[in-house]
Amino acid sequence: MLIGITGGSGNYKTLIAKHLEKAHGFDRIHAGMPVKKAMRAGFDMPRGTMKEAIDRPTARLGGGVPRDVSEAMAAALHRTAPNATSEVLQRRVAKRVSQGKSVVVDGIRSPVEAATLRRMGGYIVRADNGKSIDPAKPMDVMQQTVQPHYKIETDAMARGDKGAKGAVKEAVDNMLGDIRNCDS
Repeated sequence: MLIGITGGSGNYKTLIAKHLEKAHGFDRIHAGMPVKKAMRAGFDMPRGTMKEAIDRPTARLGGGVPRDVSEAMAAALHRTAPNATSEVLQRRVAKRVSQGKSVVVDGIRSPVEAATLRRMGGYIVRADNGKSIDPAKPMDVMQQTVQPHYKIETDAMARGDKGAKGAVKEAVDNMLGDIRNCDS
């Protein structure tokens, strides 16, 4: 089985992907890996730097914020070479699927990436926290054009409601059951 998770920043895409990984045995990969890897290599950033300081300025980026720089790099890549990340994504997914593994792809942001997964028999799921997309984030704007098969409401997580994480995981489990029923 192949599932791609789309949604804007802060919509709990990774929570959904990690739940599929931990509770259902999916292999989890991130669609933005080529950009993140290039950024780490090009700016000599240790692996943990992106995660630890994602929203804080860093001297390694001349005072830039890693999330902002990564967003700008990804937007430029998708604008100038729209198939680049999809080519890498297709190879990474195909390798795992050929080994009989179920795969969840965290961070589908472009219609080209979504189309690649669809051609491979995948389903697209939108994580939606009910908030407006920030027009200053081009990749968030782009992901709005991705048409999902399913939508997981994550607005309770965004509000910090007690039990919200469990409700999101339950919605993911239900969605997975629906997909399995459609496939059988």
